[in-house]
Amino acid sequence: MKRILYLLLLSCLFIGVIATESCQSSKNSTATKMLKFNFEKGKGYDYEMTMNMDQEIMGQKMKMDMSTYYSMDVVEDDGDIKTVTSTYDRFKMNMGVAGMNIEVDSDKPLPNFGTDEDGNDPMKMLNGLLGAIKGRQFTMKINAEGKVLEVTGFQDMAKSIVDSLGVEGAKGQQMIEQFNQQFNEESIKDQFERVLYIFP
Repeated sequence: MKRILYLLLLSCLFIGVIATESCQSSKNSTATKMLKFNFEKGKGYDYEMTMNMDQEIMGQKMKMDMSTYYSMDVVEDDGDIKTVTSTYDRFKMNMGVAGMNIEVDSDKPLPNFGTDEDGNDPMKMLNGLLGAIKGRQFTMKINAEGKVLEVTGFQDMAKSIVDSLGVEGAKGQQMIEQFNQQFNEESIKDQFERVLYIFP
């Protein structure tokens, strides 16, 4: 059980780096004839990124369906480049591993299963991780083709999230490094370009 819970925690840390298989806007938008990134200043857009995957981690087969919900607000538009503030709104994940099915939803905290033999509470840590990421913001600069030119806002996010979990010392530093490898300007830029960049 401990191994499965840590697999779940590890999977949540890598939410932002797995290839996005589908992306859909949850708000209706008017049809346009021009192929360009046409978000309007002052408007907000909700995005849901959905990923479905089958993989094997540490000898365990795992099936995972994951959805990440973002709110995107256009705060500046200079004609060529739009500045978009994006907020992590919600994470949902359904994972099947070792005959067990685990559902994770940042809007519905997981029940406490108690502590492991080391005195750690994996569910408390996972709930804390999801709660710490939810509501975090980053900013993107996007051109008319939908190419993400710049992403900012991740510099202090990892430390802030790890601090909120109460993880200290070497373990905390390791979590910060893992977070920074996966949640950084370049990985988010690549992830959103798959969705927003219109032309090859």
